Amino acid sequence: MFGQTGGPTGGFALWGSVFGDVKFVIVAATDRNVYVFRRGLFQAPRLKGLFAKYPIDASTEVWFQHGALTLNDDVYG
Repeated sequence: MFGQTGGPTGGFALWGSVFGDVKFVIVAATDRNVYVFRRGLFQAPRLKGLFAKYPIDASTEVWFQHGALTLNDDVYG
């Protein structure tokens, strides 16, 4: 899925990315891990590097609500 971290969605995301509050991401899942990759604002789906990695196990909290994916305490929407 495509998404972003922090900051508001919509047109304000551009300003958030300028000030470093918003990171644009692509989330991918395998049978063992959930990977969050950084991507450019205007270069989607070009990957810039690994942003976060979450193991899929009993201790990982995952839910999808209101268009946002939450992994433990991190929200991608």
